[in-house]
Amino acid sequence: MLEALYDTHSDDEPFNGTVSDEITARALLIEYARNERKMRQLEETAREVALVYQARGDAIGARQAHVREMLLHFVHDHGAVSFPDVGGAHVVQRKPSPKVVDPSALLAWAHVHAPTMIETTEKVPAKAISELVKIDGVLPDGVEVVTPEPSLTIKGR
Repeated sequence: MLEALYDTHSDDEPFNGTVSDEITARALLIEYARNERKMRQLEETAREVALVYQARGDAIGARQAHVREMLLHFVHDHGAVSFPDVGGAHVVQRKPSPKVVDPSALLAWAHVHAPTMIETTEKVPAKAISELVKIDGVLPDGVEVVTPEPSLTIKGR
């Protein structure tokens, strides 16, 4: 099953020329649709495999947290432990440090007490460019009109 998903070529030589007849265009559309189906199947298989490994990783993570908790209780009850072949465990009391729990309140406080510590970012949003052009009909400095490459829309069945 998986080998069929990985097969991305046909038995024909790859077509690198110009399409000049409807039969060739039809064949290309068929190949395109077939490759899209294969891609969807491959993506679904990858998602299923990822879910299996995610579940395994979650289980290992949960067990790791449990083992860590058990070691913490042991060290609290009996003190540090160390073994030359597997390592050791001990409790370290870290220094308290400030942590932002309300960014809006911090910003309001900084406006009053430390305005020079506030960093701001200035930019013109991309969606505002069209509005800027409408103001006086002239492109603003730093803006130019770019013609995108033509794109092909394919509707499959």
